[in-house]
Amino acid sequence: MANLELSTNELLMLKALLEGDIEQTSWSAAYTSDVDYDDVDTMQYYLDRATVLVKVREKCCNIAT
Repeated sequence: MANLELSTNELLMLKALLEGDIEQTSWSAAYTSDVDYDDVDTMQYYLDRATVLVKVREKCCNIAT
């Protein structure tokens, strides 16, 4: 994964954006059958999104300390 340099504000904004997107997707999936778990591209997108969120959270925690 590429190493991007982001400011603290950009990291926090990206964290909020990803968390909101994941929450919205989870609510949507809970009430509809829109998620196709057999679609490899969609599942890769979810994995990549989660991976980025983990890295952003790690970076945000390092900034706070």
